[in-house]
This record gives sequence, C-alpha cells and structure tokens, in this order.
Amino acid sequence: MIVVSWNGKFVEEKEIRISPYSRSFLYGENIFNTFLLRENQIVDLKAHVQRLNNNVKTLFGGKSIDQTKIMEDVKKLIVINKLSDAIIRISVFSNEEQRGLLHAKKYELNYLILIYPYPKKEKKVFSEGTSLGVVKSTRSGYSQLDESKVGAWYIPRIIYRNQAVQDGYDEMLLLSKEGFVAEATIANIFWIRKNVLYTPSKEVGLYPGITAREVMKIAKKLGLKVVSGKFKLAHLKKAEEIFLSASLLCVIPVTRLMQQQISGGKAGEITSLIAEKYWEKKKIKNPYL
Repeated sequence: MIVVSWNGKFVEEKEIRISPYSRSFLYGENIFNTFLLRENQIVDLKAHVQRLNNNVKTLFGGKSIDQTKIMEDVKKLIVINKLSDAIIRISVFSNEEQRGLLHAKKYELNYLILIYPYPKKEKKVFSEGTSLGVVKSTRSGYSQLDESKVGAWYIPRIIYRNQAVQDGYDEMLLLSKEGFVAEATIANIFWIRKNVLYTPSKEVGLYPGITAREVMKIAKKLGLKVVSGKFKLAHLKKAEEIFLSASLLCVIPVTRLMQQQISGGKAGEITSLIAEKYWEKKKIKNPYL
C-alpha cells in the first residue's frame, strides 16, 4: 500500500477523503506539479516547488505554501515507500466548501503529495521516438494561467491526448487559433534546422516548462543559436530534427509528424547530444534508452 502526505501527515492513500463540496472537486480549482525520482535522485525538486508556490499565489490571491516543509515531506515519502524510481505529484487546493466563484473571506490551503512507482515502458522510447498528430486548439495567445498547472485547465489536453491515441499517434501537437505551433498536450516542442534550435514563444499560449528552460541553456552551450517565436506548421515540417521536453519525458525525439518521417525515423544527432548533456547534468543514466 502506498503512503501519501496529506497536509504533512503520512497516511495510506485509501484514507484520503475529500468533500464533494470541495472547490477542487466542483470547479477543478487546484494547482499541481509533477516530477521524477530516478535512481534515488529527485529531478529539479526545488525548481518545481518554487514554481508551484508561484502558481498558488496566482490562483489563491497571494497565499503561499511552506516550500521547505513540502520538500521535506517529499523526501520522507520516498524513504517510507522504499522507492528509487517514481513519479511524484504535489497538489494544492483550498479547504473551503463555498460554492460560487468568490472565495470565502477566510480559508486555508490543503496539500496532497502522491508518489507511485515509475511504470515500465514497453518500447524503447528514445531509440524509437514518438509520433505527433496535429490539432488546432482553442489557445488564443498568452494568459497568466499558462504559467500554472490548474486542474480544470487540463481538460482540453485530456481530450486531445485521447484523440491522439484514437488517431494512431503517441501525442498531439496543439496549434493556436492563428495556426502557430504551440506545444504538445504534456510537453514543450523544439526543432532543429541548419544548426538553429527553434521553439515557440509563450505569446502563442503555452506552458513554459522547467525542462525546456534547461534544454535552451544546453543548446546554447553546444553552440546552437536558439530562436523562440511564432511559427506556422509549414516551418516545423521543414525540420531536420524534432523533440519534446517535459518533466516526465525529459527529452524525447519525435520520429513522425503526422505521416511525415523525421530524421530517418530515429533520434537525430543534435537531439541525442542535448539529451546526453541533460542526463549528464543530472548524473543519471538516460532511462529511455
């Protein structure tokens, strides 16, 4: 049985009870962040908790979480559950049961930390790569909520991800209303053309990932020019290499964009190098090879 942290108390997951009148349940009003434990090392714990706190301030009118306490809880959970490779998710939501859009004048925040064993992959994700379908989403440019992982904000992504599987793809690429490349449902996107690394800018409406930030730093150290901006799908289709980045995926090559094969159906040379440098920095062996 997995043990979780509920407001700092360590209990079995089956003991958690949330009121049906919780605003998190009624409106999807919760903030969450998900990250990896690999080879007994937590990947970017401090960065994820800092971002979580910033997101909490946005949604809950300036309220904040105890970052030190939450990081301590995460480390304790790993020991209690005796896991070396896992997915960790922290969710924050209010304890109020007030209906309607306005918050109560006084309320406290709850936090729940979940941890579960990292699932074994049936295929070699890095060597085989991933496939991308394309959908024109309802994204209409940058919003402050794009900086946050809000529960209800994920509903369109759930729909598009399921559509990807139904259409025979691993992931779905989202375009803005204007047709600009934005992001995948759970990842940022990068592509390489003539030794230039391209990625969409946040103005098109995307979630600026922690891993994406690291990817750009690595690319610059490798001598690549990094360009972020507004790009149409036609620009992406001319890419020599494409890859995705996310906290759980880290760096994963795209080997098929719709029906178009990318980089010969395998990870490109520069993508492989960026991934190698990323895992080297974390001092962890690439788990997707």
